[in-house]
Amino acid sequence: SGKRIVNQLCFSNPGLRKELTKNIMEHIRRLKAEGQERLMLDLSAHDNPGEFCYCPDCESLKKKYQVVGGPFYDYLLEICAIVKEKHPDVMLHTLAYRLCQTQKPPVMPDGMAFPDNIVIQYASVEDNGDVDWNHPINHGAYEDMLAWCKLTPHVWTWYYPFNGMLDRLVTDIRLMHKAGVEGAFVELSGGNYNGAIDFTELQIYIYNKLLQNIDRDVPALVKEFTDHQY
Repeated sequence: SGKRIVNQLCFSNPGLRKELTKNIMEHIRRLKAEGQERLMLDLSAHDNPGEFCYCPDCESLKKKYQVVGGPFYDYLLEICAIVKEKHPDVMLHTLAYRLCQTQKPPVMPDGMAFPDNIVIQYASVEDNGDVDWNHPINHGAYEDMLAWCKLTPHVWTWYYPFNGMLDRLVTDIRLMHKAGVEGAFVELSGGNYNGAIDFTELQIYIYNKLLQNIDRDVPALVKEFTDHQY
C-alpha cells in the first residue's frame, strides 16, 4: 500500500545482495578459522506470513520464475555459485515454507538449473492435519515436494504430524521415501508444550524405526512399543 514495512528482505536489491553475500562469506571464513568443517549455512525467509516484496524488480523476478519466491530463488542461485567457487566444500540450506513464499518451487528458465550445493528442506505447514498426502486436499503439497525433488538432489522435509494421527505419519514418510527425499525431521507436539501429548513417544518410536527400514511392520512396532511402555 505504498509504505515500507519490515517483514522480509528485498532480494532484488543489488546493494542488499552485495552486503548479504559479504556477511555470508565472512561467516564462512570465521567458522573455518575456528577449525570447523563440513559447514552448512542456513539462508531462509523470516517466519512472517506474506510475500517478500512488491517493488518493480521483485515483481519482475516473480514473473521470471512464475512463483512468489522468485526474488529469493534468484539470489539463492547467485550466492550458491559464489560459495561453490570459493568454498566447494560448503553447503547452503533453505526452507521451502509457506504457500505465500517458498513452498512452490520455481519454474527454471531454459539453460538454468538449481545448484547441487544447497539443501531444500520442504515444510508444508499449511496442510490439512486430518488427512495424508494421498488425499485430494493435501495432494498439491505432495506434488510441490515432488517438483522440488526434480530440481535438486538434496531435499529434506520438515514435517508436522498434527493431531497424533499415526497412520498419516506412516503414509507420508513412505511417500517421502518414494519421492527420493534424503532426510526427514518431524516436529512433534512434545517439543512445543509442557509434557507429551498425541502419543508423542509412540510417534517418535515409529518414525525412527521407519527411517531405519521403511518397510517395517507398523502394527508389530506399535505392539512392541506398547508392550514395553505399558
